[in-house]
Amino acid sequence: MSEVALLDFGEIQNILASLPNDCPGISGSAVLTKDGLPVTSAILPEGVDEAMLAAISASILTSGRLAADELKHRGGVQRVVVETGDGVIVVSGIPDAEAVLTVTAAKDVKLGLVFLTMEKASRKLKVQLTKFMAETNRI
Repeated sequence: MSEVALLDFGEIQNILASLPNDCPGISGSAVLTKDGLPVTSAILPEGVDEAMLAAISASILTSGRLAADELKHRGGVQRVVVETGDGVIVVSGIPDAEAVLTVTAAKDVKLGLVFLTMEKASRKLKVQLTKFMAETNRI
């Protein structure tokens, strides 16, 4: 009987839950597939539809890539930032993992620290996600 590889949601949620400690001002986060399906999230406001957030986040990142291509900006889209009256939403691809990380943060947050925190988290998330993908022959 072969073992089925399971995605370690606990470890992914631990990574997400640590984001506010690593960057004060981050108030929520989610990991989703590049196709817009939810994987897991942490500390999102009550009533947030994770499936809708995942679909919208993937669409935001795709729209950013299309805009960059149209404007002849090369080198790949690193992230897309949405500024609102209440704060910011940052959507970033997780390189080589076919996944996306979305965070929400306070209006006065230092964006450079958010970007750095997301990059560090993305490296950790990539390890978890690519291990699962390789073990289940999904890459």
